[in-house]
Amino acid sequence: MLIFIIIKSITIKNSIICVINILIFIIIKSIHIKNSIICVINILIFLIIKSITLKNSIIGVTNIIILL
Repeated sequence: MLIFIIIKSITIKNSIICVINILIFIIIKSIHIKNSIICVINILIFLIIKSITLKNSIIGVTNIIILL
């Protein structure tokens, strides 16, 4: 009986640790996903800014040519 109770408590402890590990894993995963989304958004913003500056520089060059 005592051995059974000890084994039961050990398995309960192990299952709790397992659940905690799964939760930690899920939290870390969601953080990674959030970071990757933020990264993608940053890259998109960078590309948009790049294309705007490229457009502006082309307009600038065109204006200079027109001026000349």
